[in-house]
Amino acid sequence: MQSASNPSLAQYCADRVGSQSIEDCDNQVDDDNDGLKDCDDNDCDGNPLCPVDPYCGDGTCNAGVEEDCNSCFSDCGGCTNLTGQWEQIGPGGGGWFRSVRFHPSNSNIVYLAGDANGGFWKSYDGGRTWNTRNTGLYNMHLEDIAVSENTVIVASRGGVYKSTDAGETWQYKWQSITGPLVRDGVDNPLGWIASVHISPKNPQLMLAGSGGHHPVWSHPSFLNVYRSTDSGETWGISNAGILESDKTDNVVFAFSSDPNNVNVVFMSTRKALYKSINAGVSWTKVWNNGAWFVAVDPKNSNTVFALKYMNEYSNTGPNVYKSSDGGLTWVLSSNGIADKVIGEEIHFDPLNTNNLYFSERMKDNIYKSTNGGQSWVSIGPSKGEFVSTSFDVLGGKLIKAPDMFVSFNDGQSWERTWATDMGNGYLKGTGAELLCVSHVAIHPTIPGKLYMVVYDSGLWESLDYGNTWKHLKDVQDTYTVKTRSDGTPYRCYSGSYMAFDKNNPDIIYLGMRDNELDDDGETSGVIIKSTDGGKTWNEVRGLPSERVIHNILTLKNGAIFAYTQWDGLYRSTDQGTTWNRVDNQNGHQLSGVVLPDPQNENILYETIMWTGLFKSTNGGDSGSWIKKADGIITNPVSMSIGSDGTIWILQAGGSAGVFKSTNGGDLFTKVFTLETDEEGFPGRNLVDYTSIVVDPKDPNTVYMASKDFYDGLVAKGVGVYVTRDGGATWRPMNDGLTQKFVKSLTIDPVSGTLYAGTYCHGVFRLNMNN
Repeated sequence: MQSASNPSLAQYCADRVGSQSIEDCDNQVDDDNDGLKDCDDNDCDGNPLCPVDPYCGDGTCNAGVEEDCNSCFSDCGGCTNLTGQWEQIGPGGGGWFRSVRFHPSNSNIVYLAGDANGGFWKSYDGGRTWNTRNTGLYNMHLEDIAVSENTVIVASRGGVYKSTDAGETWQYKWQSITGPLVRDGVDNPLGWIASVHISPKNPQLMLAGSGGHHPVWSHPSFLNVYRSTDSGETWGISNAGILESDKTDNVVFAFSSDPNNVNVVFMSTRKALYKSINAGVSWTKVWNNGAWFVAVDPKNSNTVFALKYMNEYSNTGPNVYKSSDGGLTWVLSSNGIADKVIGEEIHFDPLNTNNLYFSERMKDNIYKSTNGGQSWVSIGPSKGEFVSTSFDVLGGKLIKAPDMFVSFNDGQSWERTWATDMGNGYLKGTGAELLCVSHVAIHPTIPGKLYMVVYDSGLWESLDYGNTWKHLKDVQDTYTVKTRSDGTPYRCYSGSYMAFDKNNPDIIYLGMRDNELDDDGETSGVIIKSTDGGKTWNEVRGLPSERVIHNILTLKNGAIFAYTQWDGLYRSTDQGTTWNRVDNQNGHQLSGVVLPDPQNENILYETIMWTGLFKSTNGGDSGSWIKKADGIITNPVSMSIGSDGTIWILQAGGSAGVFKSTNGGDLFTKVFTLETDEEGFPGRNLVDYTSIVVDPKDPNTVYMASKDFYDGLVAKGVGVYVTRDGGATWRPMNDGLTQKFVKSLTIDPVSGTLYAGTYCHGVFRLNMNN
């Protein structure tokens, strides 16, 4: 390198000392006039220019890019490909899309909100394709959307968020109620918002109501109405006039305003219908019945429609009622509605207010009236789906959720928009993914074949590395329907874990779990088994435990291990016909993992959450488990063992982090921990780890994933991190990962493809060989 007395070089390096910057890699051009060309010598600090780096490969340069080979994650030529770009590859749909709304003056723009960490999506083509828009959203369980031109607000389990750029980015607007956004793991009921509303007459006026719509996720402990007069910047409680008896065990489902009179607002709740004549300052009960939804006629605010609150299992209906005197009296409006139909949302078309529509609860049907509710006609889509329904209408365009159908001709025909049909039952998603993935399983002998084990929808199959997916619906009907002591049925219809028989991959074991509670207040689980490669399934009935299956391990010697929630570790030696509990029956037993030593499957390692690590050297016999690393490994949540026998453990709690043992678990070293999440919220206790996996081809390459907490709800995560030097250094690898709460990581041992199952944006794929 030339002397720094060269003015141009001196200035060049003075600006860059400490940054390790070097020349542009632009085909051997000497950019800074120091006599050197491109990446052929030292940098301005005198350091070797492009040393071999585990993340940058050999330091290859990209033309026209100022390189930073030591720092690697800025712009080193070899880095982009080796850190990879995640691709969302799910089949679309899934979960509960809680609310869908058109932009009021552009029907090509549609907004979609999801529960279960789904967040927010935006469509620019009328709902045919979707784009994730979660920047600034920290509470990803959303319940409702309200829109006024480019201002959008959403109801979340952590308060109200606002966008002023048509849903592109978000700001937290609940500080005046709960204080600053804090992720302290404490459930704050003041943050549970079920519904939001923007006055069409005065967009500065906004209302929000507490609770939750979903029967499992709802939080109706105390009803509050919140009011803002400065476009959501500050909020106050506005409960005047609401009866004390209506404040408990209640939910605000919806608001509806007179578009011509800002003072007239109706509010539907689970217990009663209320009306305000002073813009939400105070309320008067006008109907003793609860209502799912309410809609004020834009032409005449004395005409109001309400959908009486009814449970879908009540075997009653219809529930469409009309008032012609501002809510004082109500009459049933049911002509043309099929018996026992229960409506959930009702809307006037704002561009043609003669048209009124309502959606049928737990069905995929919409009814339409053109004569003020005197008669109704079903307009579909009637595809046989069994779902709760949100919908919206604008100028004869209709869109409904969560099954995601759209009509561009006022219901004459319908298109499914959450997925494209690729033939033979295989689907490709269009961007709106709300599948909560527990596990991705790679078929051991058929390239490209993989399974996605999913909460709520059981099992999906792909034959092309995840490009398209088929829902194996028969899986959810395999097991015996269980019955509680009160006679009500419940099913284990969510997938939890999958394993192939080591000697015959046509034999597959799948853990299924219930989403509801049994008589003991716990969730139940079963194992189902296929002996024909997943074509047919039967329940494994010999397992004594009926708890959730967290992990299944099969060995070449024919043994099968199943880790059950609360009931511990069971083993079968006859392909699941009979089972015996083989762990030490100590510890918390909430969840665990069991894995074999790669060289000797008689050596087994078992992790127990909140308890520790145990080792057996004789195939897992009862009484053979010895606790290892006592006092160090105290709360393991995930484990992976490399081909060299190195044990990697993710631990949660006060000593959270990544731990590594190279001597069979006798000694562990902590090699990594996250002190903050990606947005800078401090505190290790806010970061919880979910999954760790070792590259089967390179034991020094390890991937780990994590999640974080806020307001008692798991939401986003901090994504995926990788080490390529055995844990000495770690780097994030999250480009393209729209949901960073990663539940599971799986590597295809042949192709090297890494799959991330998220909670809940479906599955992502990253091919490290690209």
